[in-house]
Amino acid sequence: MWCLTVRQPFASLIVRGVKDFEVRGWAPAHRGLLGVHSARAYPSWADVELAASLLPGPVDLDWLLAWALAEPRGVVLGSVQLLGIEALPSSSPWAAFGSWLWRLDSPVAWVRPVRAVGRLGLWPLGAPVVSPSQLSLFAS
Repeated sequence: MWCLTVRQPFASLIVRGVKDFEVRGWAPAHRGLLGVHSARAYPSWADVELAASLLPGPVDLDWLLAWALAEPRGVVLGSVQLLGIEALPSSSPWAAFGSWLWRLDSPVAWVRPVRAVGRLGLWPLGAPVVSPSQLSLFAS
């Protein structure tokens, strides 16, 4: 399985189906199953403010920061389907983060995240990948 390292809180928001896209400065040829790895770095206040823009209604930023800091880091949290990639218009507020919009679908949060060291680009998660007993749909 190919994996992508994403900063928190965005990695958790992706596997929970809140964020259904990712923006990067490059476009891979890969489509299909993609592991979502949470970076080991702590989220910044700017990350929290940006994440709040993805949530419905007003959000207490201090609460969101505390939640983001408590989310796992340095693990593959789950998987998504990478459906496609399209050029991001320069007028998009997300254009500051890259020129390619990755469309994500079918998020699955794993019951037991897998510890892994992230890398730049797409990287392979070593075998054994995931057994069905490790998978669980996130219960809302």
